[in-house]
Parts: sequence; C-alpha cells; structure tokens
Amino acid sequence: MTRPEVDIAIEWAAPEGWNPGLEDAEGFLIGLIRIWSGGTT
Repeated sequence: MTRPEVDIAIEWAAPEGWNPGLEDAEGFLIGLIRIWSGGTT
C-alpha cells in the first residue's frame, strides 16, 4: 500500500466514523511495511 493509497483509505473510512489524527496515516503505513517485511509492529 503506497502513501497515496493510505490517504484514499482514510478518506473512505471517515464517513464510517473513523476519525484519524493528522499523523495516524504515516504510522499506519509504517506498521504495514513492518508487517509485510516480516518484522513486528
């Protein structure tokens, strides 16, 4: 998932009641990268 894709996911999630903070997207993306690379979150 690229950063632009994360931004789109956040846009889609907002109407469903998810209210991420301004810095949450980057942390989410970093967590995904760690999981995909075999590391831990």
